[in-house]
Amino acid sequence: MNNNRKSSELMGRLRSFLKDHIRMETDFRRTEQARGVPPPPIEKSSPEDGKITALPKAGEWRGVQPVSVEEAIRNRESRRNFTRNPLTLDHLSFLLCQNLYLACEAINAGTCAIAAYDQDGMDQLLGVDGQEEFTIYLAPVGMLG
Repeated sequence: MNNNRKSSELMGRLRSFLKDHIRMETDFRRTEQARGVPPPPIEKSSPEDGKITALPKAGEWRGVQPVSVEEAIRNRESRRNFTRNPLTLDHLSFLLCQNLYLACEAINAGTCAIAAYDQDGMDQLLGVDGQEEFTIYLAPVGMLG
């Protein structure tokens, strides 16, 4: 029984990580951004005596021939390894998101993953219990104008 309880507690903590309750637990008025602390620089500054390497301009590439996107896709080689091991949740989430964006592009629609949502409200709307089943990803889909 002790192992079952430990396993259940671990599962609860891991599931909590997937849910969007952070907005209910964090006072965003106290963040550095809300207090006016300037953000860090976008780029790390380089030393004044640092060497700058010029990138080649279009047409100056050696050994790389121009190729259309269609041709690049048609000629690509798969790097996938097939295994009987189950996919991780990270990998499944990536595939879900990637395939949704690709499907929308194929039908001239648009989508955008939603980073913050009302966890309890979405679970209730979908009719899931919020414990064994819960919302982990939201993305609306709509036709482009």
